[in-house]
Amino acid sequence: MKLPEAFTQIFQKKPEKGEVYLSLVLEESAVQVALWSVLSVNIPHISEAISERVTDNAWDKRLEACDRAIARLVEKEGRDDFEKVVLGLPTSYLTTEDDVDHTVRPHIKTLTHELELTAIGFVPIHQAIAHQIRQEEGVPPSVILIEADSQGSTLILYRVGVMVGKVKIGNDDFVANLEKTLKGFKDIEVLPSRILLYGGDTALLEASKRDLLKHPWPTRANFLHYPKIDVLPLISLASAVSLAGASELATQVSSSTEQPVGEVVAVEDADANVTEVSPETLGFRHDVDIVERPIREQENDLKNDEKPYYVPKKRIQLPSFETIMHGASMIKVPSMGLLVFLALFLLVAGGGWFLYWVLPKAQIVLYQVPYTITEVSAVSINPTATVVDAATKIVPGRKQERTVMGDKTIAVIGKKDIGDPAKGTVTIYNKTLTGKQLKKGIILTAGSLSFTLDSDVSIASASESLASGSVTYGKANTAISAVKLGPQSNLPGSTEFAVRDTPTSVMIARNDVALSGGTSKAVTVVSRDDYDALVTDLTRDLIAKAKAELSSNVAGGEQLIDETVSTAVSQKKFDQELDQESDKLHGSISVSISGISYNAVEVASLFADIVSGKVPSGYILDKNSGTVSVSNVQVKKDGSVFLNARYQGAATPKFDFAAMKSAIARKSTSTAEQYFRNISGVGGIEMNIERSFWKTTFPINPNNILFTIKNLE
Repeated sequence: MKLPEAFTQIFQKKPEKGEVYLSLVLEESAVQVALWSVLSVNIPHISEAISERVTDNAWDKRLEACDRAIARLVEKEGRDDFEKVVLGLPTSYLTTEDDVDHTVRPHIKTLTHELELTAIGFVPIHQAIAHQIRQEEGVPPSVILIEADSQGSTLILYRVGVMVGKVKIGNDDFVANLEKTLKGFKDIEVLPSRILLYGGDTALLEASKRDLLKHPWPTRANFLHYPKIDVLPLISLASAVSLAGASELATQVSSSTEQPVGEVVAVEDADANVTEVSPETLGFRHDVDIVERPIREQENDLKNDEKPYYVPKKRIQLPSFETIMHGASMIKVPSMGLLVFLALFLLVAGGGWFLYWVLPKAQIVLYQVPYTITEVSAVSINPTATVVDAATKIVPGRKQERTVMGDKTIAVIGKKDIGDPAKGTVTIYNKTLTGKQLKKGIILTAGSLSFTLDSDVSIASASESLASGSVTYGKANTAISAVKLGPQSNLPGSTEFAVRDTPTSVMIARNDVALSGGTSKAVTVVSRDDYDALVTDLTRDLIAKAKAELSSNVAGGEQLIDETVSTAVSQKKFDQELDQESDKLHGSISVSISGISYNAVEVASLFADIVSGKVPSGYILDKNSGTVSVSNVQVKKDGSVFLNARYQGAATPKFDFAAMKSAIARKSTSTAEQYFRNISGVGGIEMNIERSFWKTTFPINPNNILFTIKNLE
């Protein structure tokens, strides 16, 4: 529906044109640019910021990134009628007094010259951020800013809008160094409970945030609550610098009678790299930081800077209901009779009641800060107990048993030689005058080779000739076989053999024909080692399987104690016999496993009674959130188990929502912020007022105020 022109003029105004300025933020690994202007009504208008990565930490690469970012901005905004630029500089480019470092000035001059820009001033990024927070939230900020880059980080601490410290921090062991630095602020009784990280390296910022969130800050530094830790989006830095510059120019325009004094560092085409120029070009004030200029008298209300910070959403200020009704009252009611007048009156009154009492809604998200409670104590797990005994710290234990079966096939590594022994016939000579009897199996040797008699043999005695004085040996032929397989026993004829344990002066043997038939080859066969390997591998697999099944099948909350687990192989079966020729072995076994479990819920309930006295006032212990971990387990001979149990639980704030609704109904959002600051356990708040002309005032009807509770991460 098209509104009348009068309403259009109330709710919508055409933006005024003004001179356009460029903000250029220089970071180690990124740059950002944004256009902004100060309108005739002193309202700064800031375009959307654009960022570009710097591929290498070098000024020529930074110049290329600036050129790309400005080209994108020109294409997006559809204009290039800007020349003056305000620079946003990190602490690494500044001196300790927040002046531009002399080593950086030549690079800035070259950069602005190549980009055909005129630098009219600069602002430290941390000052711009603090200024933006104050503009958005309406109060001087108390915040810990951390500027991070690959060369190191810088901590800047603001307290009620005043910078009270700026310290360099190394990236090695970053969290420990930050803790040490925060402890160095001895004069600050309670540290601000908000930490903001910013810089050009998004991955580094997210990694630093994760490390900071894991640290127990309330117990290691002077924080009243666990601080809210956030990363400022890369794209927001240019907007902060633009807002700082725009605010200065707006101040200059609105204070034409004030004679500004101060200095702006600008890059000129003179011989010096950096010169001082007149402050009239930007309106900066002498000895007054841009974030220190008072915007409203609220400093005296911020004594509790240790309270968490509240970030209300931006709202559009619409004309009040009274203003609209005042305009309506100027309209004369036509003379249409009393009945028509009453009908119109009831219609207006009913509409007002609906708009004022029924329609407005408020959504409030409270970020609660749980109070973490940790307790460590020795606990006994007793299988004979049936109930938890808090006095003696005994928890019932339950015996768990399971049998699992499995089979497996492995490669065989056993080796064996097969083949035939060498065979032949030898003649045994008896040199003595008595006969000899040799049994089957008697060993004959030829060098290192051994042979056996295939049968019993009788050898006659030697005979002596008295006439000639000669001796004729007794002899007998017999078959022999080589002890070992293989061709090495195929000995040639006329080989001499000795009878084991008999001197050759008594008995020898000789073959007239060569021994033959000896062959051999190595084959893979099942060995005892193969049996043992299969049992070992399969047992290990089945134990792991049995433990997993045992743990998954225990009742809810039950935890199996690994130190109590015992196993036994109850059955073995193999498909291949020992020494059987095969390249694989298949077998199956059964493994029985047993152990003791405890119920983690029962242990947590035991600790809940122990730590109940440690819950602070205004909090209640959440018994369902407790977790238990065990260590140093000792198993006694009687089956009882002693261990150290560590309990970690959380106590959550107790909120009286009815009282909260009554307290903030009809109140402004700023008053509500102050109210929630004083409620224990509130770490942050988001407020959104809907369907109301009064975007900064809560509904008069308390029932139209709705709460959602979330944990502060």
